[in-house]
Amino acid sequence: MTGAPAVHRLLHRCRFCSHWRAKEEFIGGVVTGQCLVCLEVWRKNLDALTRGAMPHGCPVCDRTSEELSRLNANGDCRMYLHRIDGVAALLCADCSDEYERKRLDQFGGTPYGHLRQLKGAH
Repeated sequence: MTGAPAVHRLLHRCRFCSHWRAKEEFIGGVVTGQCLVCLEVWRKNLDALTRGAMPHGCPVCDRTSEELSRLNANGDCRMYLHRIDGVAALLCADCSDEYERKRLDQFGGTPYGHLRQLKGAH
């Protein structure tokens, strides 16, 4: 039985959204850069912040600001600024909490980590 050989694409994981993408979908390279989707979300969020408007949404969970507002009992859409791999990122409350727990090296031994009762905080 003959057939066309299987085509395999080499994919790389984006450091910001953790999605697997082709190397052509990265700006700045696959090691230090970010995928074009994350870049576009960041540009929209930055544009919104400079105009005093609501950010587009969370780049980690892909929920829009409208979805996040509907999930919150009082209709707020709170976003938290984090420095992830040297780049500022606005995360929703759930993703921010998860990120802080993953980055105990950054938050754990601080008064903020103690206040938030992060595991490993002094």
